[in-house]
Amino acid sequence: HGLGALAKGLPANVTSARVNFNGNQNFTDEGLEAVVKRLPACASHIDLDFGGSDKFSNQGLRALANILPAKVTSVRLNFNDNQNFTDEGLEAVAKRLPACASHIDLDFGGNDKFSNQGLRTLANFLPAK
Repeated sequence: HGLGALAKGLPANVTSARVNFNGNQNFTDEGLEAVVKRLPACASHIDLDFGGSDKFSNQGLRALANILPAKVTSVRLNFNDNQNFTDEGLEAVAKRLPACASHIDLDFGGNDKFSNQGLRTLANFLPAK
């Protein structure tokens, strides 16, 4: 039920996926993992908006990072106002950013748990110009 049911209904041949649950306080890593496991491998555009939800953790970010399609050219992730993410989660996402991405929009605003180390890692893995 919930996000898991939605995830099962995602067609495999979708090239653009946008999921917006901004402000929902009911979703946890379990729901996030269900959605990201069903992201189409052929997707060129991924837009996930879970801003304002504070129940996701580094576990959910790792699951998301591990499943990002390799050929995605546009990535937008909004997890603003989540205080559970640390450098560990940011680094997991940074290391899996597709090299071919021409648009990357990461919103972790309102999180004060990231350090310079996490930002350096992110900078090191951003696709080169």
